[in-house]
Order: sequence, then structure tokens, then C-alpha cells
Amino acid sequence: MKQLSLPEQDQMLNQIYGSDLPSANLILLNVILALEDIDRFNSSAFELWLSSSTDVTNTRNKGFTELLGVLGYHAQGRQDLCRFLEQQGLAASSALWAYRASIVVPDWSRLIGDGPWLKDSRASLFADFLQSNGAEEGYVDRIQAARVTFRAALGRHRKYLPGAFLPRLLLLVEGPTEVLLIPHFARTLGFDLSSNAVAVVPAGGSNQVVRKYLELRQVTTLPLVVALDADAGAQARLLAESMRQGDRLHILPSGEIEDTFDLKVLKTYLNYFIKKFKLIQPVVLSDFKSTERRTVTLDRLWRERGLGDFDKIGFARDIVEHEMTPDEVPADARLLVQILKLSLEK
Repeated sequence: MKQLSLPEQDQMLNQIYGSDLPSANLILLNVILALEDIDRFNSSAFELWLSSSTDVTNTRNKGFTELLGVLGYHAQGRQDLCRFLEQQGLAASSALWAYRASIVVPDWSRLIGDGPWLKDSRASLFADFLQSNGAEEGYVDRIQAARVTFRAALGRHRKYLPGAFLPRLLLLVEGPTEVLLIPHFARTLGFDLSSNAVAVVPAGGSNQVVRKYLELRQVTTLPLVVALDADAGAQARLLAESMRQGDRLHILPSGEIEDTFDLKVLKTYLNYFIKKFKLIQPVVLSDFKSTERRTVTLDRLWRERGLGDFDKIGFARDIVEHEMTPDEVPADARLLVQILKLSLEK
């Protein structure tokens, strides 16, 4: 694909996925989705996309109309859309993203009928929009009105949608254990992350959090909340120096996620987990030494029972399978949920 020009890529993608004669409603939906992207990403993100798709030297510092000509686009039939995009004051690369959405238009109308997408909440949202908008002509004049209709439909469907779909906030965590447990803690406290459009992003380990934050900060306009273990001191200092206004850093005061649990609660859930291993001796409170870190204790207890190293991810999955009471949610997680709520209110 990278060997082709962008217009040639559009032609190929349209042949594979597109609609031969898309209605105004289909084009509107596609353009609106592109504009939603533009709301969530800054111009740097679209410049990175453009630079990976074409010759940077020919596109840098070009205005939108000039950029179309350089790339080989012919705007016949789309002059009104070009004027609309220019009126929005968008960077040329961002405007190009929305312009291309009017060319490569999937046949979204298929989502109204039966198909394997019936259980996909995003498909239900798109079908709702197409059935409630009703525009068949003059789609450029109706973009703003259609965005209002789309956002009303988004509000109706938000509680069913994944948090990563059109998110309002990004929660950056260290790894898969936090990806499993933090949404579970939040749901237990009556705050569903997906329903509130919070996307949980794993960094791939504590040493990768700063790098991932800097990457996200460069391309997204969404607020970022970073949750970090207390033992990641160097990472925390670097993050504190790099934070944008409006972003938040939450350090788990107790240590790692296992350290945040009340000891009696931790023992209860460890014994739920250990039941999966038949005839294995349960854990008791006296197994925990006050001078020993819990991660060390858990590895020791698992090895003593012939189970190898403690399976953090397996334990997290097991916790999620059990119904938790609000009183069992660690205090550190409670504070993080409050931070997320406050960040969404801004």
C-alpha cells in the first residue's frame, strides 16, 4: 500500500470496503467519525500519519487546498466540503483526514440488517444514527446538525460501548494486572469506566510508562491520568516534570496493586484462587511477615505449595470473576476513581 499514492490507496480501499454509490447519510457518518478523531488527536498525530503515507518534503507547510493538488486529488464535487474544512481552521493534515472520509465510505447501511455485527455495540450506534438522521441531500450543509444527532445517539448507546471507542479520557497503567483490576474496582464502586468513555492503556511495564506517556502526550488532546506503583520513583519524578496542564499522576501509596488490599481481603481472594489447585493448603494471615514485601510473600507461598512463581495475571482474572463489595475495594483504588471522576468533569 505504501508504494501507492494516497488517491490510489483510496481507490483500492473503496473497491474493497466501500459503497459504490454512498448516500449522503453514509458519507455524513464517515465524515463525522473523522471529525471525532480530529477532536481527540492533535495535528501532530495527523502529520505523523501523512508523513508515513507520502513524501514529507512535498507536503510540509502546504495549505489544505494546495496539499490536495500536490497529492493528486481532484476535488470535483467536493468543493463545498473543502470550504467547510477550511472554515474549521484545521491543520492541512487534519483536514485531509476528514476529506478522505468522504471518499472511502463503507456501506454502513448493512449494519441496519442482520449479520455477525448484531452483538457489536458500535454497530448498534451507527444503525441508530443512520435511522434517526434522515439526510439524503446536501450533506455538507448538514454536517453540524448531523454531529448533534450523532452525539445524541452516542449518549443513548454510551453505556454499552467499549471505553476505547471515542474516549473522553485515557488512563495509563503499568500492565495487564491493572487493566483487569482497576475497571473491576471502579465498577464495584458504581463507576463503570467504559460507560464513562475512559480507555485503559497498558504501558507494558513500569519502565515503559514515561515513554508511553510522552508518546500519547504528543498526539492526543484527551486528558491523561497515569497510575503508577509507589516503587517506581524515578519514573514518577520524570512524569511529574513532563505533565501537561490537566493531566494527573496518581501514585499508589501502598506499593504494587497487591499491596493495596487489606490483608484479610487479600487472604480471602487468595484462597478463592487457590481452590483451583486441588488439595492445596490455604493461606492464613500468619503466612504474611510484616518485614516482607507482599510480592515476595506471594512468590514464597506459591513455591512452598509447589505452584511455582505467583501468577499475578491469573490472580487478577480470578478476582474479576468474583463479586466484590465496595468495602473490599482498596483505598488507593478509591482515590484513583475519584481522580478519574474529577478529570472527566473538567
